[in-house]
Amino acid sequence: MLIEGEPGIGKSSLVRAAIAEAADARCVEFWGTGDELGQALPLLPLLEALRVRELADSPRRNTIVRLLRGELAAAPGADVSAAVAEQLLALIAEECAAQPAILVVDDLQWADAATVTLWARLARSVHQMPLLLAGMMRPVPQREDLLALRRAAGERARLRLTRLPNEAVAELVTTLAGGKPGDDLLRLAGGAAGNPLYVTELVAALERSGRLTDTGTGTIALADGRTPASLSAAIADRLDFLSAPAREVLQAAALLGVDFAVSDLTIVLDRRIADLMPAIDQARAAGVLADSAGGLSFRHPLIQAALYDAISASVRATWHRATGRALAQAGAPPDRVARQLLGAFGEPGAADSVGRHRRRAGRSGTPGGGGSTPLCGGGLPGRLGPSWPAGKQARRRPLPGRGRGRGRAGRQLRARPGHRHRACPGRRARPPGRPALDAGAVPPPGW
Repeated sequence: MLIEGEPGIGKSSLVRAAIAEAADARCVEFWGTGDELGQALPLLPLLEALRVRELADSPRRNTIVRLLRGELAAAPGADVSAAVAEQLLALIAEECAAQPAILVVDDLQWADAATVTLWARLARSVHQMPLLLAGMMRPVPQREDLLALRRAAGERARLRLTRLPNEAVAELVTTLAGGKPGDDLLRLAGGAAGNPLYVTELVAALERSGRLTDTGTGTIALADGRTPASLSAAIADRLDFLSAPAREVLQAAALLGVDFAVSDLTIVLDRRIADLMPAIDQARAAGVLADSAGGLSFRHPLIQAALYDAISASVRATWHRATGRALAQAGAPPDRVARQLLGAFGEPGAADSVGRHRRRAGRSGTPGGGGSTPLCGGGLPGRLGPSWPAGKQARRRPLPGRGRGRGRAGRQLRARPGHRHRACPGRRARPPGRPALDAGAVPPPGW
């Protein structure tokens, strides 16, 4: 049996519960775990599971230990790993002859190649002995030997764990919090996307920070709706199984929000889509990213928040500002540009930049991504008000680093008497003799 799922989805808990239910069957249990740092040591998960070094009174185990120490030579033409593998197969057969056995290897994705090969051999022989073989693994890394193991196991012997339903999440939060959760607590728990580990860590972090309050009617409410910093750190640590390039891409994506366009990601990282595809595919396989209507989205909003919070505030503000400029120069919709500049509000000069892009939004009426409405007049939050000159008609300025009239983001539109963009309601009509522009179009120089 192969059990697959993202980190924290409950693979190990499910197997332990099943073994506990089978306690009356009087089976002997062997449990080993793959280790990312132990992949250079062949067969380590199985050696630890079968307690080769602990049970010194077993002749078969003594033989394996002597092979590992070099005290016993392997057969001619065979290396030590192959000899140890044959001895392990014989040991498992002896254990099963004495009583039914359960052999579990957790975190198979970190197991060495020799362990995976031996596990596949055992899987083919389980019908010949009283052996229950169970392996748990994450969807990444997608190694060739693990893919072959999945194919060999077949659909009937594979179980893919997915998110908990909302009712189960509410039940789990009730148990952890010691009372019926309020709507605000359930909304925050919904950011875990049904991952029981994230839900558990969320409630524990809220309790540690004193942000859960009992209303007196048995309902547990949130005193503060922010995500605890300790939770963000814990979730960020659990993303270490992803490759460094994938984490780099995810951190840049976190800057764009829970939902983002792939084209924006290529602009932010200044890379071609072909260069980003391996990292994106890995994140999708791991269940971190999922397809959305506008491109991609974080399946767990808590993961996006954790990656975002892992960036220092000063770096985050600078990165937001640079991202806003890059998106503007690439001709991205004004609302996506403004969203980045809003994130840079702690940096000097950010408000002025947002004001300039608000004026651009008001004049162009360009629809934003994700189905947002044109940004005319009060389309951005009221906190931008001081950057909009009251009672005056502001002049367009070039975006940083771009000349007048060059490129989509560099096309400038000076305020002229009688000019108003047709896409914004309530503005005056265009002067006679000038052609109409489609909504969202950028006026050419001199229009």
